[in-house]
Amino acid sequence: MRAIGVPALGFSPINGTPELLHDHNEYLNIDIFLEGIALYQKIIEKISNVAGYVRIKEKRLKL
Repeated sequence: MRAIGVPALGFSPINGTPELLHDHNEYLNIDIFLEGIALYQKIIEKISNVAGYVRIKEKRLKL
């Protein structure tokens, strides 16, 4: 999104977890996983009901 001019921020609901993602001993506690799903559900419900919209300027992207 940033590449086409839409402001964005990074977010992860996986808190209190060692950074082992994509490592040989990758794992995620099931309770943290389920809390993350619930948090994303709340966020999506809130932002999907926003009045108006964001207009994206047309840009050609180098691939």
